[in-house]
This record gives sequence, C-alpha cells and structure tokens, in this order.
Amino acid sequence: MESLKEKDPDKFAKEEFYSQNYRVAVYFFAIVFGITVWGAILEYVRSNFLLLNLDLISAVVCILSLGIIKYYSGDFTRKNIFVFGGLFVLLLLEVETQFHDNEFYFYENNMWITNQVILFLVSAFFNGRPVYFTIYSFSILIFYVGRIFPEGLHYFSDRTVWVQISNMTALQIFISLFNAWWYGYRIEYLKKNKKLQERLYNERESITRDLHDYLGAKVTDLNLLVRSIQGYTSGDMDSLVRLEKLSEEIFKGIREITASMSDVKLISEDVWSGIRVLLLRRYGNAGRRVKFTREGDGDFSIDAENAEQILGIITEICSNDLKYGSGTSQWTFSPKKDFLEISIQTRSNFQEMRIGSKGNKTIRFRTSAIQGEWKENLENRNFNGLLEVPLHQLGRI
Repeated sequence: MESLKEKDPDKFAKEEFYSQNYRVAVYFFAIVFGITVWGAILEYVRSNFLLLNLDLISAVVCILSLGIIKYYSGDFTRKNIFVFGGLFVLLLLEVETQFHDNEFYFYENNMWITNQVILFLVSAFFNGRPVYFTIYSFSILIFYVGRIFPEGLHYFSDRTVWVQISNMTALQIFISLFNAWWYGYRIEYLKKNKKLQERLYNERESITRDLHDYLGAKVTDLNLLVRSIQGYTSGDMDSLVRLEKLSEEIFKGIREITASMSDVKLISEDVWSGIRVLLLRRYGNAGRRVKFTREGDGDFSIDAENAEQILGIITEICSNDLKYGSGTSQWTFSPKKDFLEISIQTRSNFQEMRIGSKGNKTIRFRTSAIQGEWKENLENRNFNGLLEVPLHQLGRI
C-alpha cells in the first residue's frame, strides 16, 4: 500500500494538478451551459433556428461533460479524452456559430475574439502538458481559417481578414506561452508544498523519538529512584508518594504525546485504519466494547494537517462516549458520493444541555477546518453522531 508520504513528489503534484483541474472544469462547463441556454432563447426570439440548434448542442455537450467529471471513475486517460474532447467540440461549435450570425461578419472583432477568450480560460486548467494545449489551441485556429473557404475564396483577398488572422495568431501564441508558464508554476508549487509536508512530517517523527528516547528514559530513572528511596527511608512518605505519582503522570503524558503523533501518521496514511487503531486502544484501556462496520471498499489517505484535525475530532467524540456512554459503541465508516461518513451510535447519559459545551464547540471548530460537517442527535438516551469529511480533502490509496 503506497502512502501519501512515500509517493513520488512529481507523481503527487501531477495527480493533485489533475484533481484541481477537474474542480475548475465543473464551474466552467456549468457557466457555459447557462450562457448557451440563454443564447438559445435569444436565437429563438431572433428566429435564427440554425444558431438555436448549435446552442442546444453546446448545452448538451456541457451536460455530458459535467456527468463524466462527476460520475465517471474508470480509466483516467479516457476520462481526459472525454472531458477535453467536449471542450474541443464546444470551441468548434462556437467557431461555426460565428459564420451564421444575423448581424455581424465572422471576421469582425466582436465575433472571433470569443474564441480567444474561451481558449484563455481553458489554458488556466487544461489537463495536460503545454505542448498538448498548443496543438489543441492552434487546431481551433486552423479550423477557423479552413472554415472561411466554404464562404468564398474572395475573403482571402480582403486585407481585413488577414489582419484578423494575424491578431488571432498573436493572441494564440500569448495564450500558449501563458499556459506553459502557469502549468510549470502550479506543478512546482505543488511539489514544494509536498516536500514541505514531508519535512514537517519528519520533524514530528524526530520530536517523537527524542521525547520517547530521552525524556522517557529520564522519567523512568526518576520513577525507579523514588521507589528505591521509598524502600529505605522512614521520612516523609507522603511527599515520596506524591513524587512517584508525579513521575508516573509525566511518563503517561509522554506516552500520550508519542501515541498522538503516531496516530496522526496512521490516519494520514489510511484514514479508517488509523481511526480504528485509535478507538481500539482507547476503548480497550477503558474496558469498553466497540464494534466497527465498514461500508464500501474505498481506502483513503489525507495530509498530515487535516489528519491532526480528524484525530482531534475522533478523540473528543471518543472521550465524551467514555465519560457519558455505556455498553457497546458502534462506529461506521461509509464513503458516499461527495463525503466520507464516520458515525457513532451508543447509549449515553449525555445531557441535552451539554450539546453546546466546550467539547462540542471544539468538534465543530475542527470540522469546519476540514470543510466538513458534524451532526448529532440524542433521543431516549440513544446518541447518534455523524461526521462528514469532503472527499476532495482525501486521496484514494
């Protein structure tokens, strides 16, 4: 199983880059869908039924592309072909509409500039290397020039047409250069961000080892020393007992800190496995029974920062259950379309008025930090809690 930490930074950056592109593409297709539907209404009013049909076809392409982005989970390369094939078809349809307008010629500024505006927007999230975008964008220009032939060869003797083609070419080169710069900038940013996460992760592990190896050993020595003194002196036994208790609390605190850092690591690498290990330890130490139900077969990882938030949420929920609950607690892990659901069902002596407590506010604060949602319900001493974690915050293993 490949963890997020072990993943090559170049591969990680490209996967995250593609994931971000699809999120932006959703908004793009949704906006274009709205524009094309409005355009179809206007063309109906103008009785230009050819443009009406072209706008409706564009709207259908947008709907199909949105459906592929949202629901298609097959081969990644095939998904790219479908989505950016849809973008290509949209631009071809836009070029075609410019040759059938009731009021303007195809070579007028307010007609052809639309192609460049769309290409510029697409360049910000084009899912591939810059060379692919260059081929993609210049294919639109070639189609535009080729589309002039059916209109009549006499247009090529018009200086205005050649000036506009030159303007389009210049803008096309600029857009391609922008796409190359933006692609490189984003990839480098994601790689640096990944390397920073790894450095922070390594620093946490180093601190954990130091706490365990150095302070833990010293506190153990202190504990042994106190016990040896207690065995050979008849002095102030109460002070010695308090000192022994203090050393044990310090040692317990160190173990909790190191366990917490270990829990963050486990959750970041595999969310469900990490949570399960945490809960088994907490309930086992308290002498309580816990059952787990897992729905679906998805495995997820998460970055260390959000793993800390999830650890804090689960720890607080578990602590409340251990304090107020009774019997066997049921935890469920269930991936849905947009969220990962983690739920708890238990018998509880929890009071309704405590639902606005500091602990509850902590849960909601941490939940908002990961853009999730926490829901809870207490009825007839049956407590139900539901944590929703957005899937875009997670990575599939």
